[in-house]
Amino acid sequence: MTALLGALLLTAGAAAQTRDDLEVGHWVEVRGEVVGDEVFGATSVEIREPDDDEVLIGVPRLVDLERRHFVLMGQRVVVSARTDWEGITLEELALPEPAQIKVEGHFRTPGRFDAREVSPRRSPGRSRITGRVDTLGRRAGGVVTLGIMRWTVPVGPEAMISVEDDRSLASVPLAPGRPTAQLDQRADDADDIRRNFLLTDKLSFGGQFELSAKREENFDLDDDVGAERSDIQLKLTTELVWEPDETFFALMRLRQQTRWRHEQDAPDDRDSDGELNELYGYWLDAFGAGVDLQVGRQDFDDLREWIYDENLDAIRAIARRPGVQLELSASTVFSEGSKRNRDFDNAIAYLSNGDEQQHLAAWLMQRKRTHGEGGEEPLWFGLRALGEWLPDQEIWADTAIRRGQDDETDYRGFAFDVGTTWTPPTLDEWYFTVGFAQASGDDDPDDGTDHAFRQTGLQDNNGRFGGVTSFRYYGEVMDPELSNLQVLTAGVGKRFGSRSSLDLVYHRYRQAEAFDRQVNTNLDMRPNGKDRDLGWGLDMIWGSRAWDPWSVEVTGGYFAPGDAYDDSDPAWSTKLQVRYKF
Repeated sequence: MTALLGALLLTAGAAAQTRDDLEVGHWVEVRGEVVGDEVFGATSVEIREPDDDEVLIGVPRLVDLERRHFVLMGQRVVVSARTDWEGITLEELALPEPAQIKVEGHFRTPGRFDAREVSPRRSPGRSRITGRVDTLGRRAGGVVTLGIMRWTVPVGPEAMISVEDDRSLASVPLAPGRPTAQLDQRADDADDIRRNFLLTDKLSFGGQFELSAKREENFDLDDDVGAERSDIQLKLTTELVWEPDETFFALMRLRQQTRWRHEQDAPDDRDSDGELNELYGYWLDAFGAGVDLQVGRQDFDDLREWIYDENLDAIRAIARRPGVQLELSASTVFSEGSKRNRDFDNAIAYLSNGDEQQHLAAWLMQRKRTHGEGGEEPLWFGLRALGEWLPDQEIWADTAIRRGQDDETDYRGFAFDVGTTWTPPTLDEWYFTVGFAQASGDDDPDDGTDHAFRQTGLQDNNGRFGGVTSFRYYGEVMDPELSNLQVLTAGVGKRFGSRSSLDLVYHRYRQAEAFDRQVNTNLDMRPNGKDRDLGWGLDMIWGSRAWDPWSVEVTGGYFAPGDAYDDSDPAWSTKLQVRYKF
């Protein structure tokens, strides 16, 4: 009897799991239903042996017989000559009351799932998705959120978790990351394009309209001088992707924008321009050794945009092994970039564990001025740790040193930025943030050594804490480069459901060394070079993606100058931004 009881307990332990057992890389079958365009509510999750094909089970909609595609649970499914039809045809999917079907194939993007086999479901039941867990997060109330293909999957306490065939979880291997994820490398980016229009079975198209209105007041910190500025900007971004086979794709992204500006004590101004943001080819496993190759104008975008967020003309190689990812690139800007970036050639190495949820990385960047005057050759080496390293917390820790030289000066700067966003389990959807960043200054500008840290010049310092909207995390009004600066940050935010959030963020600024200049800030007044206290700022950020494909962001910023600014007055800004993706 004791032996039988022990066997039953061992079997139950192998079959029944908890939400804490789920990991990035697990291959899972999720049963439930679609509760939003990109949200799949789970009633059960089964951990399975990794497979080559993802699976979708649901009722087809919007069948296009001419272009040979349909929509399944919000996902566009593409059929071709390689699709096997088992007991059903595409024409039958277009019937007024189609039956539930099973589709096996490959998820490419939120706008494309390539079907390899389509068959009817003989005993219809709950909808299902089967694929790799690409991201994993935790929310208040013990809810785990899985990122599977296009869907966010909340797994609550009521959902049953099990392992296929009652196996032990330790015997189930993790699935490697899919190289095709590179096509959606901006999946969490507001500029992500979905490419909803299928022009042929190999060519897809999509775009985004953006309307923004921004007002800046008193950025010269002087109420007696007129310095108010209002901008209205209309932007259209289009993206075309060609996927001739499973080992290659090419992407082209174009942007056209028009800006109307009203500035106090200046004539109204209108400016229009267009640019080629991206144009590249991507070869998967180009050398047959697990190395991908990306050539052309491409987006360099790190997780916090603390290192880079820039479109560069580059050759980039990406090598992946379990637990390791290495990116090596050589880049420049041939046209349409800033003058500074056009004057420099870049060499970048980024080595990481390939895990966005618990991310560790070391990076190296060499920039060399090859055009214009001066012999600048700055070199940066950095380390970072990002993600869920502590319970209920999303931490960040970035540190870097700057070396190299120009014609007459050696560089010797350093910087760090550390902080955490804490989501208390007892406060549903609330989150609290505290952080501190510091970059060295130079206390003797004439000694031939520059001890002031400078960021790479490719950074954007744009990210999010616990909400849905990214913002300037060093302050919306000042928006400084981290150089000769100390920034203390404290914030509180609340999510309203999964697609709306409100943040209130406070910043306190001090110079590391009193100096009469602040690097790359929005403010026009220069510090006095005597006092280090630059002042404080307060930002409010509200964003919502609840009306998909629309998104709305509203930002307000206030800056109160400190003793480092003589005879100064406060400044503030407001911004409204509306996007529509198609």
